[in-house]
Amino acid sequence: MEINPNTTVREIIKTHPQCREVFEKYGMGNCNSGHGPEGPDKPIQYFSERHGVALEQLIVELNQVKGN
Repeated sequence: MEINPNTTVREIIKTHPQCREVFEKYGMGNCNSGHGPEGPDKPIQYFSERHGVALEQLIVELNQVKGN
């Protein structure tokens, strides 16, 4: 799975749990709060905007950590 702006946090964490470290790096470690252990079913673009993280950089780092 290639991570893109519309990939949800839940999809990423469910298929590549090692990506949690990237979310934690940018203060998104609590993004699973209230949404279960696999996080919310919202696209990463939403979270990059809310946390002030450059979307392109987030995608690059997530793809690197997942082994792409």
